[in-house]
Amino acid sequence: MFLPNDPQVHLAVVTGASAGLGRALSYRLIENGVRVVGLARNATELDITAERCGHDMFFPMVCNVADSENVQKVADEIKEKIVACPYRVVRFQS
Repeated sequence: MFLPNDPQVHLAVVTGASAGLGRALSYRLIENGVRVVGLARNATELDITAERCGHDMFFPMVCNVADSENVQKVADEIKEKIVACPYRVVRFQS
């Protein structure tokens, strides 16, 4: 799940990526060549999003954004396993 440290490789983190606006935003970003780390509480729905988006473009991660410790853990994991994200985190709730 590592991405090259290349400024031409775009990566966004989208919360609520398992449904609604978060899922729609993930689709749109991927259509435009942006790789997405999708965060949500529902692992099953995240997997559905990943199947639809392609596992080379969408990286699902279970995260409860209401839990600050969980958010920090996931942020550290993104930094360690993927790359530093050049985009802002956009939060959508359905």
